[in-house]
Amino acid sequence: MEVDRVESKDHVTIDVNALATELEKTMSSHSNLLTPLDCCIFRIPTKLSAHNEKAYMPDAFSIGPFHCKKPLLEATQKIKFRYLDDLISRTGEPALSLKLFIKAIASVQVEAREHYAGSIDISTDEFVKVLVIDGCFIVELFRKKAYEGIIPDDDPIFTVSRMLQYLYHDLILLENQIPWMVLDILFRLSRSPIDLMPLVELAIEFFGSLFSTTPPRLSWSLFRSMDDNPKHILNLLRKYLISECSSLNTYPEGQG
Repeated sequence: MEVDRVESKDHVTIDVNALATELEKTMSSHSNLLTPLDCCIFRIPTKLSAHNEKAYMPDAFSIGPFHCKKPLLEATQKIKFRYLDDLISRTGEPALSLKLFIKAIASVQVEAREHYAGSIDISTDEFVKVLVIDGCFIVELFRKKAYEGIIPDDDPIFTVSRMLQYLYHDLILLENQIPWMVLDILFRLSRSPIDLMPLVELAIEFFGSLFSTTPPRLSWSLFRSMDDNPKHILNLLRKYLISECSSLNTYPEGQG
């Protein structure tokens, strides 16, 4: 027999069904606040950023949805569009390639959103647009750093002082990331005969001058053996540096 009401020792009657319904609604609402398993791009806690906000903010380039509306970062948007144009022009069919990129990223936009903690205050169309523009920009940036022959004389990054320094800072900020799967999709769709290295190696090569250990190529074979895909650029660099430290602390048998 279902119990609808219970009277406590102080003669207060409790409506069991009503209370159960209220708790179920509360649990349902809180379940939407749980962090998805794929979530890996977070906002910096206010208490932490309050001490030095500049350390956690992009200097020149917004990457991803968290800072895409910041007025101070709008000036570099034209550079991203220039790099997008450079990338699709090399495919031979620019208009078709652009549509292919948009379609591919739109098909994974739900999964991509789950990589971000908290709300994203832009529409689905705008979110896909940000991922395509920023993703193509990063892929083209990595390619140009590795294959200098494709850098034009008027390139807005490699021929302008301090631009690379801004990017070395901005691309490793936690709030300034896009999912690695987005980069991987765009890289695969835009492959050409110049691509002799996989995307992971291109990324490591790009940040190579920042490492204080061995040059990137010397330990690439060790890092390549790792079978788990990175979540984003910052996660990739963390994995690489951990593998570097592990190799430095491993001695051949009979040594150490």
